[in-house]
Amino acid sequence: MQVTETVSEGLKRGYKVVISADDIDAKIDAEVKKIQGQIGQIKMPGFRPGKAPLSLLKKLHGKNLLGQVLEETINSTSQAALDEQNVRPAMQPKIEVVSFDEGADLEYSIDVEITPEFDIPDLAKLKLERFVVEASDDQVMEAVTKIAGQQKNFKKAAKTYKAQNGDAVLMDFRQGGRRSL
Repeated sequence: MQVTETVSEGLKRGYKVVISADDIDAKIDAEVKKIQGQIGQIKMPGFRPGKAPLSLLKKLHGKNLLGQVLEETINSTSQAALDEQNVRPAMQPKIEVVSFDEGADLEYSIDVEITPEFDIPDLAKLKLERFVVEASDDQVMEAVTKIAGQQKNFKKAAKTYKAQNGDAVLMDFRQGGRRSL
């Protein structure tokens, strides 16, 4: 596995990872051997159960296993590449396969945002300054009067009473018809 850093701007990091074709072929061979016993129960023309050659199994099932092996390889090597670079991702990395052909190297890119590094200060050494605002008696009375004015109690008025400034009015409005209160 070859890891090359491509982007290093602020908290963004980008890496190019190359896995050799030999490693991928070895993993495919291991998967083929793993399923050889499972396929042994299935009869293949010209072979006793469980005795089909690996090359034939690879030819028949290699393409199906290739996707599975690629996914497992990318998952394991991407985490190993990030660990190797001492990177702690802040979120899930974006992984994109750049190039891969059967029998060729696998090349993919990892784009990730990392968690920032910062020092935690010693809180015992911090000194806080308490700000005190002086209020005059007039300012206090003005604030109390304003609060008291917002806490009004309203009484139901007679139907003949005309609303004035400062009264609370409850209206029920309906379009297209009249409704009396």
